[in-house]
Amino acid sequence: MSRAALQALVDASIINRLQDCVLADLRAELPFIKTVERYNGQFDENGVKRTAGAQQAIFITALGAPSSKPEASGQRAHTVTLTAYVLSVDTGSIRRDVAAFAIAEKIAELAHFRRWTGWPGRLGHANEVKITRVASATLEAKGAALIAASWSNAVALGADQLANPEGTPAHLDSVAIGQASVRGEQFDGIDGEGGNG
Repeated sequence: MSRAALQALVDASIINRLQDCVLADLRAELPFIKTVERYNGQFDENGVKRTAGAQQAIFITALGAPSSKPEASGQRAHTVTLTAYVLSVDTGSIRRDVAAFAIAEKIAELAHFRRWTGWPGRLGHANEVKITRVASATLEAKGAALIAASWSNAVALGADQLANPEGTPAHLDSVAIGQASVRGEQFDGIDGEGGNG
């Protein structure tokens, strides 16, 4: 596969595009956290070293898209599961686990109520939003706590939206969903996959 062909696949990836939107919003909403980036590895000693000099860090990863299908309209639809891992050390009198839980709670709140900025297609309400402590003897030995905020979003993009990441084409700006027509609004799911958020 040529580099250009690989880049075309990357540019057309709904999962990657959604992660980019989430990262941008978290950076804007939590500017005091200097490390907000994608993470695909394990949280071992090397992972802690990556955050050297930072008191808190957020690492976003897509855990997958268990529901993925093309629609008759030509749109590509996915239900994408995302996790934000919050890594924290003690900060003055604020304990690491207290700080990490507070940041994870804010991320869960954003997932529940936010339309991710820059997302050009349909976006369902967040489902299965949860906050979980990730136990790690290695991290605890290094004085760090790791808390995960995870959720799923039903998303869909048309071919023209994928080809035009800078903006939604006029003819796709209003998308019919069931009996309703929405313009840049959230929707409840993909073909009956309801949202409860």
